[in-house]
Amino acid sequence: MSLYDFENRKKLFPIDSRYKFCLLTVVRQPTGRARFVFFAHAVADIDDPERNFSLTPDDLMLFNPNTRTAPTFRTRRDAEITTGIYRRVPVLIREGVPDGNPWQVKLSTMYHMSNDSGLFRTRCQLEEDGWVLQGNHFVRDDDRYLPLYVLAMVHQYDHRWATFENGKFRLVTETEKQDPTFLAMPQYWVPANETNQRIGDDRPYLLGWRDVTNSTNARTFIMSPHPRAGVGHPLPQMHLPVDQLGNSAPATAAINSFACDYVTRQKIGGTHMTYFYVKQVPVLELDLLRQHSEFLGPRVLELCYTAWDMFGFAASLGWHGPPFRWDSERRALIRSEIDALMFRLYGRERSDVDYIMGTFDALRKSEEKRWGDYRTK
Repeated sequence: MSLYDFENRKKLFPIDSRYKFCLLTVVRQPTGRARFVFFAHAVADIDDPERNFSLTPDDLMLFNPNTRTAPTFRTRRDAEITTGIYRRVPVLIREGVPDGNPWQVKLSTMYHMSNDSGLFRTRCQLEEDGWVLQGNHFVRDDDRYLPLYVLAMVHQYDHRWATFENGKFRLVTETEKQDPTFLAMPQYWVPANETNQRIGDDRPYLLGWRDVTNSTNARTFIMSPHPRAGVGHPLPQMHLPVDQLGNSAPATAAINSFACDYVTRQKIGGTHMTYFYVKQVPVLELDLLRQHSEFLGPRVLELCYTAWDMFGFAASLGWHGPPFRWDSERRALIRSEIDALMFRLYGRERSDVDYIMGTFDALRKSEEKRWGDYRTK
């Protein structure tokens, strides 16, 4: 009948303020709608019209049809916007129903950072054994070691977010990104033969997302194409069929959009973007996105193909020319154009966009500090 979720910040109970608790009321005969409040701090919050809302069992099945768990909306407006999106846009994978995976994606991991560590080699180890660095691969005779990509190395539309240097990862500089021959270096390398067996086909690039995240970060769902290589398990992979690799462009655009990210932030309760969350995010139908392929394709291509090691990605989109120059101002414009289209396709009005962008506090604060204005909004 009702669930009122409390944070103990005002010491309603004489225990640690980090503990949460809820008031849960159940009835023998369901009323058809249940009343919810999340993140309450005081008893009066239960009756705050901006914070309490009602959901039906069908609503819960819309949001999370696989796990049937409830999103934790902070406000009534969040509940209304998210419900509107899910009534329009299906989840990525709905388990147990025919055609429940229209994108035909498979989610997987490749190397476990602890269990598979016996296969990892550092730069010093390889060089001492006579391996020679070519680009960011190590070669010796006909053998090869491939870089092991981890989540620190990628960000949205960026496979060169960070590089390993002097015992730690550092952000790649703007100048380095403007060099299409610059390659991000990993901490470890893994055998090419073993990696190829784990990938299982000849796809020229991979598509991964950052597992470690938070709903309060600047961005929550972070995904990007990256070169074919070894991949640590905190960077899970989303595999499209090899003959449909061109669909990774609209998939990346939809998932990296503020519209999709906003909904994701209503659902995630911890610090990991697990399969359960990924399967149940709202991803626009492929047929709808294909209608906008002439708009999306060139923009995603320009954002992702900034270095020669992503030539395979470009070729999958029909482009065989050189990489595009990294230009932060232009990239911001292109990303805003993509997000504008996505808000329209997700069915959001201008007032909704104004509200949604206002919920990305960490992004707003960083941009106001850097530019004196919330430029993205």
